[in-house]
Amino acid sequence: MDFRVGGTWRYCMAGPDGATSCGAALYREIAKPERIVYTDIFTEADGTQTPDTPEMLITVTFDEAGGRTTLRSVARFASAKDLDFAVGTGMEQGLAETWDRLAAYLATR
Repeated sequence: MDFRVGGTWRYCMAGPDGATSCGAALYREIAKPERIVYTDIFTEADGTQTPDTPEMLITVTFDEAGGRTTLRSVARFASAKDLDFAVGTGMEQGLAETWDRLAAYLATR
C-alpha cells in the first residue's frame, strides 16, 4: 500500500470456497483526518485489469462528534449496469463482513 495521492494499493481476498478476488486502488485525494477518495477496479492476481469490469469511485469520510468517529463509505459507479456487476460479485456480503470485523476489532481497543 502506497498511501499518498497518486499511490496505489493492490489486494486479493479469498472467499470461504477458496475463490480469490483481486483489485487495485488509486488514491486521488487524502485530506487527513476527514476524507479519502480513491478509484477501485477488479484485477487479475498479477494486477492487470480484469476485462469489462467497472471502476468504482470510493469516498470515505470520518466525522467526529462527542468523542466518537463515524465512518461513511460511498461507492459511485458510472452506470446501473456497473453497479449490478459489482453487486453480483458478492460485494455486499464482503463489505458487511469487513465492517463486522472492524467493529469487533474496535470493541477490543
